[in-house]
Amino acid sequence: MHGKFADLPKRIATILALAIICIPAVILRDSQPILFAIAVLAIAALSMVEAVKLYRTALYAAVTPWSSTTHRLKSNSHEAFSIVTAEYVLGVTALLLYDRSIIWLIIISACAYDVFALLTGKLLGGMFFTKRPCPILSPTKTWEGCIGGWFFSIVLSFAYLLLFTDFGLYPENLPNIALAVTGCFIAFFGDLSGSHLKRLAKVKDSGNLLPGHGGCLDRFVSLYAVAAYYLFLYLPLYLYHFA
Repeated sequence: MHGKFADLPKRIATILALAIICIPAVILRDSQPILFAIAVLAIAALSMVEAVKLYRTALYAAVTPWSSTTHRLKSNSHEAFSIVTAEYVLGVTALLLYDRSIIWLIIISACAYDVFALLTGKLLGGMFFTKRPCPILSPTKTWEGCIGGWFFSIVLSFAYLLLFTDFGLYPENLPNIALAVTGCFIAFFGDLSGSHLKRLAKVKDSGNLLPGHGGCLDRFVSLYAVAAYYLFLYLPLYLYHFA
């Protein structure tokens, strides 16, 4: 396998290995919450270790002969690290709070975007759009990949809601519908937040723990961002119940 798909077998093998570990943890979420909590916290901890290393590298790389440039780059580094940290802290909170059906929706929304953005980007990237959506933060991202990721994420999220949940237009289900529609865009911005920190540190990947994918931060930041987002979607319903 050559060209654009040269690393695909390695990526698939890593995804299968992660699935073997993560899927049972989610299935056992309600009956064995400790096991699920260990998986969620372990992934977050590994990701944050990588984020701290990137942050320290970015601060070191920010030192220039020009004080104004140094100050700007350090400020950007503080901001990027703070965003990633908030995504993981709130994401862990959400994943530990909500039941299995919501967690599956979060996973489908984020992972479908990641997988299909990669595949459609490699297959169709540059075919219809010459410009890139974020050439500075993530120069390999294409509009074709983004659109493909958004489309399939929305379709698969709604398929899950229709087939496996009590779907309906009632207040308790509105956060789930909102997540199915908009979660893919949060996954996109979550991925960009990790890319921003990597660009400031002047590295391509956050680590090498996951062959074909880079580090834990590369693979999971969008998932934790979507989980964090669900907290804000659910907040109005929570306030409505306890008003």
